[in-house]
Amino acid sequence: MDWSRLCFALHIQLLCFSKCVKTTTETAIKIKNRQQNLYLGFFFGLLTNQQYIALQALTFLIAEPNLIQ
Repeated sequence: MDWSRLCFALHIQLLCFSKCVKTTTETAIKIKNRQQNLYLGFFFGLLTNQQYIALQALTFLIAEPNLIQ
């Protein structure tokens, strides 16, 4: 597995989340997906010793309290 490509894809996914949604159902699904991606990014960053990804994911989780349930 190419860790650098996976890391880059995860980094892009974290940056490209769109907050524009049409319904509350779509909002709930996107928030849940975003929350899972951020936790994945946090732990992946720690496990692969790439702290900038872990820090960025943690920053998003702290800055957006509606993601933490």
